[in-house]
Amino acid sequence: MEGFGDFQRAVGVAHAPTSAIALRQEAESYLASLKAHPQIWEFCVATLAKPKGDPVETFWCFGTLLDMLNGEHYQTFDDASKAAFEKVLVDWANNVCPSLDPTQQSFVKNKFAQVLVTAFMLSGYPKRWGNFFHELYGLLPKGPQMILLWLRILESIDVIIVEPLRAIRDQAAHARNTLIKDSIRQQCFPQISNTWFHIMSEYHQTRPDIACQCMQVISPYFAWIDIALVSTEDWTNMLYYFVSHPELREDAIKCLTELCSKKVEDKGAKLQLLCALKVGEFLPKVVIAVLNEHGQLLANSTDEFLVDTDGGGFVSSVADLCLRVGQELIDIVAGLYTTGGPVLDTAKAMMGSVIPMLLDLTACGHPGISKKACEYSIRRYIDILKRHPDLPRTYLPRLLTIVGDRIAINAHLYNADPAAAGDYEALVEALRKQLYVVFKNVCSLERDLGIEFTVSRVHAALASLAAGTLQWPQAEAALRLLHVFGEELFRVYGSSKAMLMKQSDTPLHKLLTDVFQSGVGVKLQHHLLGITFLEVLERYSAYFVHTPNARPLLLELTLGQGGAGHPHPLVRHKACATFCSLVKPLKNELLSCVDEVTRQAQRLLASNTLEMTSRCHLFESIGVLIAKTDGQVCCHEYLKIMAQPLFETLRGAVQSPSEGHAQHVTNSVDYLASLSKGFSGLLSPTMGRLQGDVATTWKEACELLVKVSELYSHLLPVREKVLMFVHRMIDLLGSGVRPYMIPFMRDMLRHTELGDLPKVVRVPTQLLQRLKNEVVDDVDEYFAPLIQRIFATTDTVWLEKITSLRTEQGREHIELLKAYVAMLVQASELECVRIFLTQRSNAILNTVLDSLQKGCVSPPEMEIAPYCYKVLLRMAQSWYTTVPGFSDFLASQIIPMTAYTVSRPDYNPHDMKSSNVAEQIAQMCLFLCTSAGPEAFMACFSSAWRLSPEQQQPAMQAFASGKSKEVKALIRGLVASGKR
Repeated sequence: MEGFGDFQRAVGVAHAPTSAIALRQEAESYLASLKAHPQIWEFCVATLAKPKGDPVETFWCFGTLLDMLNGEHYQTFDDASKAAFEKVLVDWANNVCPSLDPTQQSFVKNKFAQVLVTAFMLSGYPKRWGNFFHELYGLLPKGPQMILLWLRILESIDVIIVEPLRAIRDQAAHARNTLIKDSIRQQCFPQISNTWFHIMSEYHQTRPDIACQCMQVISPYFAWIDIALVSTEDWTNMLYYFVSHPELREDAIKCLTELCSKKVEDKGAKLQLLCALKVGEFLPKVVIAVLNEHGQLLANSTDEFLVDTDGGGFVSSVADLCLRVGQELIDIVAGLYTTGGPVLDTAKAMMGSVIPMLLDLTACGHPGISKKACEYSIRRYIDILKRHPDLPRTYLPRLLTIVGDRIAINAHLYNADPAAAGDYEALVEALRKQLYVVFKNVCSLERDLGIEFTVSRVHAALASLAAGTLQWPQAEAALRLLHVFGEELFRVYGSSKAMLMKQSDTPLHKLLTDVFQSGVGVKLQHHLLGITFLEVLERYSAYFVHTPNARPLLLELTLGQGGAGHPHPLVRHKACATFCSLVKPLKNELLSCVDEVTRQAQRLLASNTLEMTSRCHLFESIGVLIAKTDGQVCCHEYLKIMAQPLFETLRGAVQSPSEGHAQHVTNSVDYLASLSKGFSGLLSPTMGRLQGDVATTWKEACELLVKVSELYSHLLPVREKVLMFVHRMIDLLGSGVRPYMIPFMRDMLRHTELGDLPKVVRVPTQLLQRLKNEVVDDVDEYFAPLIQRIFATTDTVWLEKITSLRTEQGREHIELLKAYVAMLVQASELECVRIFLTQRSNAILNTVLDSLQKGCVSPPEMEIAPYCYKVLLRMAQSWYTTVPGFSDFLASQIIPMTAYTVSRPDYNPHDMKSSNVAEQIAQMCLFLCTSAGPEAFMACFSSAWRLSPEQQQPAMQAFASGKSKEVKALIRGLVASGKR
């Protein structure tokens, strides 16, 4: 044929690993051009018809033909042309394929199988090429290589025809593939399944690779063929026989897993399938054999899926099979409970026979298998026990024993350093979470059993501690059980934890006494044990409420050598956080220990071993306690003890300004803010503010922070901590903080970037909110300069930059606008909106009004529009008659803006946010209708909303009703009609 003269040379160069890059690229370009040649089909077919062709050339031809089959070229073939091509393929399989090197040319056979199956799919089967399988049966007597080719073809049928059915959207292609699949299942599979059986029977000893390949090919077919063909006694016996052969066992187990996973809607039929597969008889024996053989592997492997371990793939496959069978049987029993009868009894008996096997897998040393056993089988088993109390619970004691053993960490494999933790450590933690769930469920199912088990495990650990034989993993596991058990207190005892702790004669109370007095966290100073011990302490905090003589022990456990004095930083942090969380509910009980707490805290703070976060927890804890002490004098003395060192540090930084002091300044301000949290927790919104010497000390802190802010506010960490402190002082001092606000805001605004501006704006917002509960005569005069500075620093040009929420800058501008509006809402609710007003052209008022209008019509999704309309309504109520020109502004700007707001694409009358907007618009319109008069208002409203004459009468009626509900209904109707 013309144009193919360089084909052989080009193929050789393109596939030769030693070819020069430029030469290979030239050859590949030439071969790509050949695929567009008008005679390429004939050339490829002629090449395949040669008795002995070059394998690389053959592979290229098959690849080219496959591309053309999947394209439009083959669709133009008539039946005769298709039949001729099909004959070429069958002849190649019978005549050429046997001569290929079996060890080197598997890639050619794979490509051939793809071409053959694609041609078969497009042939019109079963109307055409109805003898497809009969032609291929002739390959089987020709030896092992032809059997492997036959298996490759069957594999391609599943991959190319059946598997894509889940994703094919083309209806014609889906119908074609479904017809082929159904025809094969109905007409061919009795014989195909026989060939599988004979292949595996004949070759499992001489060529185990063929038997394995056969099992790998047939497994996907189980999902859609008649399962009765492959679940006979002969099949079952053969597969279980293969399980005993090292070369065959993994694929045999996977076959059994697919058989057991066969989807059968009828629970009785599914039970019959599992009975036919003899899972209750064979699988427990298999599991015992596997655990005996591979117990050491399971205990020492850190590979989650065991795929990289010798024998691990088989062990993992066995576990998957057993867990699948367990799931299926539990689901069958649950489904058959509605019908009952002998079938249910059979299902119960079979489920009972596999539960010990599931427990064995849960108890195995590998966390991955144990986790899957808990998650997919054991939890289902407990659930069915809960739903059906008549089921025997004989295995629960063993299950609890397994849970207690598996919670313990393998110290040889587990890296307890969080910084070095990897996949194995994550897997262990995932297993422990599953075990906790199982333990809680068993405790809720069998109350007395859970109590007895927890008490015995903890007492055993304490006994080993006393004997000097306890290891930290066992101690940590026992404490973890006690911790998890605490979640079940209410259900177990039928009373609250607090009520339970009052009963000093209960087993739990006695157990806690033994644990807390044992000193286990000090004697075995491992950080995981220390953290768990502190979590137990926190969970059972009610114990210390009702056990007065144990309160000094609480201080020792949290602030002593086993807590905040622990060598490990994680335990120190946990101890300080735990003490802080316990002080709040126990503050009344710990008042008698305030001297000791203060001394302990001073000792720890002076040791320089605590991290900054831990120190903040300590300061907050002490703040809670000293704020509760009796009398101003006593409280003030303790406050001065804790605050004075911080004041000295800040004074030193002010007297000798240097960026080298920045970290000390940041920390000191943070500690002061933490100390103040204890005081702010005492004040409700109606209690006013701190007074007396305590308030004087905090005002002293404010004066000092004003100087710090002036010198160090250009540093972001200092700025952030000062802002946090200011928020605390607003809570504590209320209007007493006003003298310090102007300099604070001046320094904050001087250096704050756009992204941090909302944080600054929230300061006066909080103060406005706080002043609602105080009588402040000069609020307008006081806030005017403060808000003037805010708007002078952030003018409307910044607000106009809101373009897209998808950009970081757009999101920052939205946050700023939201902060503005929140401040204006508070100002309007305090009725001090006149702080913005000197005259209509005032720049501040212009800025406010511009920002409010933007908030009414700007993104995100109507979130701040209701608040903007709320502020505008308050301004209208205050200024409509008192400010010249303001009524005209409302008529010319705000009423048209209401129409524009509801015209936005994101306005949905049925959405809650849009409904809130409609409510505020209705309130505004009702006010303006009353103030301006119905006729003047309707003229303005009709023009802005472009009402037709037919719509004006219902609108007048809605506004005349004076009810916002009627106006909202009007707005919904106008939006629905599109007339806005």
